[in-house]
Amino acid sequence: MGVTVSTDVIRRARTGDRQALVRLVEAYQGPVYSLALSVMRDRADAADVTQETFVRLLRSLPTYRGEGGSFTSWVHRMTINMCLDTLRRRQRGATVEGRPYGEIATRMGVPLNTVKSHISRGKERMARLLDPRRAHGYTRLALAAAA
Repeated sequence: MGVTVSTDVIRRARTGDRQALVRLVEAYQGPVYSLALSVMRDRADAADVTQETFVRLLRSLPTYRGEGGSFTSWVHRMTINMCLDTLRRRQRGATVEGRPYGEIATRMGVPLNTVKSHISRGKERMARLLDPRRAHGYTRLALAAAA
């Protein structure tokens, strides 16, 4: 990640200066995407990781102190961590998909009812995201009655 940004730009970005934040994103967008692509090996995944990295970077920027390394190293490490988090989530999802709830509970080390409740909440959330009427509080029963 051969990017050089002045410490003044970083300092201003840490205080929320909009122009400095834009400068950081412009300077690091290409290198972050390239690094994410080399790890994820998929353009869409790399684009997602790039976006997530910048969201985390902008949230974490006020706490950046610059101790023990350069800003570029910090961004590089954050990008790698975002890639690894994404791959771990994907792997966990693949190990759970299509398995009986009892097996999932055993693998996760949680009670069966916890698994059932998490899956139920996940299905309900997905339904709300996919159907705007449900996002406004309509229940499955009310939607069926209206149909």
